[in-house]
Amino acid sequence: MAAEHLRLPSFHHNVQDWLSHVKAYLASTTASDQQKFSAVVGALPTEVASLVQDAITSPPSFDKFAALKKVLIGVYRQPDHHLEELQSITLGDMRPSVLWQQMQLINVCCNTPLPKAVL
Repeated sequence: MAAEHLRLPSFHHNVQDWLSHVKAYLASTTASDQQKFSAVVGALPTEVASLVQDAITSPPSFDKFAALKKVLIGVYRQPDHHLEELQSITLGDMRPSVLWQQMQLINVCCNTPLPKAVL
């Protein structure tokens, strides 16, 4: 089955749940590891793909799909860690717009993101 024919569920930020759906769907296919990897990469929104860019651009030679799943799970860890990250971010030498972008990227990783007004 070609990767372009793999229609995965729409991505949502409860990554554990989403990956469970993806895994169940892919179990019924004969897709190769590369095809599964490519299908998942294609299903990721741009802002999520930027968070796991290294796993996408420099995947391991084997088990690319498993490696990408591991990185996604790592990025979407428990919200309390993200709150700590948000609290520790400082403006420093960054422009305010860059700081805002980083805060939004951290927030989007939360299973229950904070409202923008809180940020």
